[in-house]
Amino acid sequence: SALTLPELELHDFSGGPSVWRDFEDPRPDETRSRILTLRTMLATMLDASSTVTFSIETKHPTRYGAYVEESLVELLEYFGLLRPAKDGSSRVRLMSFSSLALRRMHKMAPGTPTVLLMGNLHLWRKSGWLPREVDIAGISIEALRKHPGYVAVSHAKGHQVHVWTVDQPADVALCVETGVDAIISNKPAMVREVLGIA
Repeated sequence: SALTLPELELHDFSGGPSVWRDFEDPRPDETRSRILTLRTMLATMLDASSTVTFSIETKHPTRYGAYVEESLVELLEYFGLLRPAKDGSSRVRLMSFSSLALRRMHKMAPGTPTVLLMGNLHLWRKSGWLPREVDIAGISIEALRKHPGYVAVSHAKGHQVHVWTVDQPADVALCVETGVDAIISNKPAMVREVLGIA
């Protein structure tokens, strides 16, 4: 967080020469090597689909503290993502490992679901208890493997359970078996294949 956006834009984030160059125009597309901002990603995704939903995580600790959530909520308002979808559901879920960040987001964007990310289920979490500003438990696949009964316990408390990062077919099967509400994966095509979704 020591560099400004203009300073970051001076760097190449492409990972090297692109093999996807258009052979009719061999000059590389410079925008593909620049850092992708949330504003650009949201604009691109919303242009492509009017029904897409987003799970957005804020990272803490950071020297910017509450400014992270304030900027995020301002950006989501700009794109109209804090208004409910036609069916009344939310188009965005706000996630963090920081319960303080979720408290701020809950206050600034009431009605927008918040997800408390947890790598481990400590004793007080195994009961399904979540802070009142949190709607959804976001647990790691490792936590689900150790505590598969947590999903039922959390559901009994009225909370959904989202699991991250599910990148193996056996873990997708475990999520289905335990009744997980959402799967977060680096391999969405594999998840869709295991679930039989075209």
